[in-house]
Amino acid sequence: MRVTAFIILATQAIAIVLLRARLAPAGKARRIFDAAVWRSPQFDMLSCALFFTFLGLYTPFFYIVVYASRRIGTDVDFAFYSLTIMNAASALGRVVTGLLADRYGALNMLLLMTAVVAVLAYAWIAVSSLAGLVVFCILYGFFSGSLVSLPPTVVATLTPDMREIGTWMGMVCISMSLGALVGAPVAGTLISVADDSFLHGQVFGASILLAAVASLAVLRMLPSIRTRGWKV
Repeated sequence: MRVTAFIILATQAIAIVLLRARLAPAGKARRIFDAAVWRSPQFDMLSCALFFTFLGLYTPFFYIVVYASRRIGTDVDFAFYSLTIMNAASALGRVVTGLLADRYGALNMLLLMTAVVAVLAYAWIAVSSLAGLVVFCILYGFFSGSLVSLPPTVVATLTPDMREIGTWMGMVCISMSLGALVGAPVAGTLISVADDSFLHGQVFGASILLAAVASLAVLRMLPSIRTRGWKV
């Protein structure tokens, strides 16, 4: 935690020194919270979808190391590398799917990638060899990266007034953060490391991701509230 804190301190210090505002400050303070936003069905469905997404997304990230050690039988050193592989693939996936979103639409890509990640989460149940573990880490890491990078773009395509995008983004992040906060602990209560039993936690994460897919599908069918012709 201390190492992570110092990394954040160093990188944020650079940003604080070098970044400059592109636009002049607004004439009045913008709202941090706007209850009227909840009257938008698009915002409600997106918040619901992202809550489910982050509720189930991080189960493999938290438990892949102990899974590799206890179920696959890898040595401790390689078990930790499984998480490194997953995170490295995630970094690549965030860039590639972002480029594809420019062509095919952010919401379309988010829906597709969430469906792929849900399938991979179920496939994790069948992983029983070292080769399968590596393949799973690469694929899950790559496709799950888009679930982290695409939501802000989707928010931008749905916000009716770009002056309110900060409010929308902050309120959506509330749903995302709540899902991320409780997802891994809930999965942890379903996993019994002592018995090498991961099935219930795996099914929980994958099924929650399916709920996210359903929510995004409903959002995709709702009429767009954007008038600038952006792809969604």
